Amino acid sequence: MKQRTLDDYLKLNYVITLIPEGDCWFAEIKDLPGCMTQGETRDEALELIEEAQHGWIKTAFKIGMRVPFPGEHTAICIPQTWAVKTRIRVESKVLSPATKLLAA
Repeated sequence: MKQRTLDDYLKLNYVITLIPEGDCWFAEIKDLPGCMTQGETRDEALELIEEAQHGWIKTAFKIGMRVPFPGEHTAICIPQTWAVKTRIRVESKVLSPATKLLAA
């Protein structure tokens, strides 16, 4: 079986998820964990996600990480030394009434 080149991976067609969010568009490729962006317009989001996809694949290929094929939704293991703890603060005005009850 022929070993795939970087160009082979860059030609793969991944599913792009586009979601309108207020005044912008969120774009994500779920097969490439962490590959996401946003743009002011749908077209800008599509352009930016294509750049993000190419950057993700080039970086993964360069460091020897396995590049998932479209449709795999592969879980990627991140070394513990890369782990980061974070806290997210969500203002109460954005929480739904049910969430507020659960948080109480």
